[in-house]
Amino acid sequence: MKQAKKFFKSVFKSPVLLIFAIICFTLLPSAINRNSISFRSAIVTAVGIDMNENSDIVIYSEISISSVSESLAENSKILSASGKTVGDAFANLNLIFGRKLKLGHTRFVLIGSTISQQNVTSLLDRLIRTNKIRNIVQLIYCSSSVEEMLNTGVELKKETGLRLSDILCHQQETSTTSLNSNIDSFYKGYFSQSGISKINAVNLTSEQMQGVSSTAIVQKEQSGNAQSQTNESNMGGSSENKASSNDGSKFISNRGEVAIFKDGKLEVVLDEFVSQGLDWLSGDYSPKEILVPVSSDKRLKGASINFDILNKKVFTETFFYKKMPFMSVKILISLDIDEIVDIDEKNIEINYDLVGEEIKRDIGKVIRQQISLATKESKRLKLDILKLNDIFYANNYNDYMEYIRMGNTLEDIIENTQISVDVEIKII
Repeated sequence: MKQAKKFFKSVFKSPVLLIFAIICFTLLPSAINRNSISFRSAIVTAVGIDMNENSDIVIYSEISISSVSESLAENSKILSASGKTVGDAFANLNLIFGRKLKLGHTRFVLIGSTISQQNVTSLLDRLIRTNKIRNIVQLIYCSSSVEEMLNTGVELKKETGLRLSDILCHQQETSTTSLNSNIDSFYKGYFSQSGISKINAVNLTSEQMQGVSSTAIVQKEQSGNAQSQTNESNMGGSSENKASSNDGSKFISNRGEVAIFKDGKLEVVLDEFVSQGLDWLSGDYSPKEILVPVSSDKRLKGASINFDILNKKVFTETFFYKKMPFMSVKILISLDIDEIVDIDEKNIEINYDLVGEEIKRDIGKVIRQQISLATKESKRLKLDILKLNDIFYANNYNDYMEYIRMGNTLEDIIENTQISVDVEIKII
């Protein structure tokens, strides 16, 4: 009894212990009896947005659900709902699933081809207005069916353990996905001088060599072809022309294509070859390899060398001379030889110091050709895909504004800028 009195006296003498005791007495019972957040809410790991034939917004959500097996593996299910606005569609999803959708763990947002013809920024307002979703979540343009892409991703995760976000999202500087096209960068491009936003583009293809799919789908394709051959053999027919036919299997294709948005609307999807030119001028991403035809070196003339790109740095200087815009780019790259493709089948010693100044000139020539291709495409489309207006606006504000006041337009910067590229190469 004396010990109990002594204990209560010590509690009342210490305000911190008293407050802690009151909190435990009032809140702890309800907290212990409360269901976990996974049972009270729906954890959304991916979102798709598109528009149907009735001009209604359609939301596709990949919901993480509890495992019913002993493996405790992450399971997913795709739910969809439509509405007049993005908020209305999400509200309908809440009703369908019976729980409130939580977007804090969302990894990426797929933008469909139909809805990309409108100003996408107005659609994203529902996601970012009250911090419902993180600004670093990746935006990805999908030219195929958004629903089919997400369902293929769910099947891929179930069969192989590989998540769709691992293929589509830019994770770090060494990622195979070129752009860090998150929501924040999209809005920065939208409000920039050029109005250009760039995001990664993906699609579904029937070509197995152009993408990745789940093991189950590949096995289904193979068993379907085998069954077709068996049926034709039993019928006495030839299966030579049928064995390579397409049975509708889809493969997730991420080939480095870039979708260009102007003032929030989709303008064009650049193919992987034009996108390579943009990659060289970007300080955020290093291309992974470069194939160089050798034309100068006598020993390896006619051969091709494939290099691994280990590191890349870009330094840019801009100025106006006689009222004309100029941009000088210096690219520092570190390379390692990956393979030599010698069409003359000559034997090259392993320890031979292959890369001299002649081959370095060939490397610089290939890089400048890729940048030139991007520049020509920018002029043809009259789109500032190199974001030249943003660069001059930030680095040469007074001269740039004077250039605009002279009657020149944003397109004139694209057409008139003289770009020089210097490539410095280090072989590891």
